[in-house]
Amino acid sequence: MKKIIHLTDLHIGYGDLDKKLSKLISNLIYAMQPAKDYVVLVTGDISENGNIKENFHRANDLLKKLKQAGYDVLVVPGNHDYGDGITPFKENIRSFRKNFYGSASVEFPKLDVITDPDDGSSIAFIGLDSMAGGYDFPEPRVLAQGYLGEKQLKDLDAMLAGADAAAAGKRVVYLHHHPIDKNVSMMLKDSEGLAEVLGGHSVDALLFGHKHQGRKWNARWGVKRLYDGGTSTGKGDDPWRHRVIDLTKDLRMDYDGDFL
Repeated sequence: MKKIIHLTDLHIGYGDLDKKLSKLISNLIYAMQPAKDYVVLVTGDISENGNIKENFHRANDLLKKLKQAGYDVLVVPGNHDYGDGITPFKENIRSFRKNFYGSASVEFPKLDVITDPDDGSSIAFIGLDSMAGGYDFPEPRVLAQGYLGEKQLKDLDAMLAGADAAAAGKRVVYLHHHPIDKNVSMMLKDSEGLAEVLGGHSVDALLFGHKHQGRKWNARWGVKRLYDGGTSTGKGDDPWRHRVIDLTKDLRMDYDGDFL
């Protein structure tokens, strides 16, 4: 079964973080071989400011190096990818999706079932947009809060119960906003709804970013692994984690690759 490398909050466009990401990627490619054994999962805030399109292009060029090296790469958007971190714009939503998915019409939840060609095992990865498409927030919305929305939660419930996810050996849900921490200005507004959905299914890991804490919140909502990835490029000297996750082993075997 493929292993997961969790990255998050790259914030390309802030200071010299593009250089740090370039170094991280080079070190990752050197250390984590063969590439076909890994899925690199990036949980949002890829750009520092989605209003500046060059940030998307630079980040995408760097992440393409992982794809070219043979890694599977999955991403979801964060609040900074749709705007300045506070105010989202529809144009940036389309731009993000075109850059990272090749189409502006991609919808969430986004399901990718990735199979290990060596042993035939598979993992169902379900990506969520915790900006609810950027403009479907209930009022009032405060600063950098996240929101999934009723439709996305309903579709997630159906997707987890569906044949494709059920047939996979493992299931991973990933999003940007921190679903546990209740900081009012940064919280996921409908985290209780997410907890209810996940509690009704077998989910092996919930991966996220946003808070730059790098902490573990394990064994909640019926999910063994709940990981905040910190900020993989160390924005503002906040903690980074480059967790390498093997879902077939005890979670105590997960470790920080420390690619910087």
